[in-house]
Amino acid sequence: MTPAVVDLPRPATVDDTLAISRLVEASIRGFGEEFYDQGQLASSLKHLYGIDQQLIADGTYYVVEREGQIVAAGGWSFRRTTFGSDQFEAARDASRRDPRLEPAAIRAFYVHPGHKRQGLGRLLHATCEEAARAAGFHRLELLSTEMGAVFYRELGYVMGETEHADLPDGIKIPIIHMVKQITPSTVS
Repeated sequence: MTPAVVDLPRPATVDDTLAISRLVEASIRGFGEEFYDQGQLASSLKHLYGIDQQLIADGTYYVVEREGQIVAAGGWSFRRTTFGSDQFEAARDASRRDPRLEPAAIRAFYVHPGHKRQGLGRLLHATCEEAARAAGFHRLELLSTEMGAVFYRELGYVMGETEHADLPDGIKIPIIHMVKQITPSTVS
């Protein structure tokens, strides 16, 4: 089966918020059942996954559309916050990272299950990596769930420590720290 023509990623806008929220839920439910029980799925959708409006405001969150529907989203950040959606506002650190010394953060990647294995995640990641490189970053980092770890390893990330996101209802979700070196941009 030949995949449909893919539009290039574009920066997400505030008007995309509802469509991205629907994508997040479809992605987590569609892929998460292999990794989490129903309690973990429900809790993570309520407390962990979602939209980070700061990424949209910064212009570092991208979406891919097919036939007018957002089917994939993902971004990067130059801010210190490494993960979490708007529910984590109190715990965020919006200060900027120093690209000479610190990594950029890869954030909030979601693909609709009906569009899996069609290169959308890779396309978004390449867009984010290039933007981070152009901003002067030499390294990328992310916190991945078990669902995403294989994908990120295929992109050249090295796995580090596994921690747990302790959600307000007592549910724990494993989170894996991952890093990748990138070649700095030679464009000045």
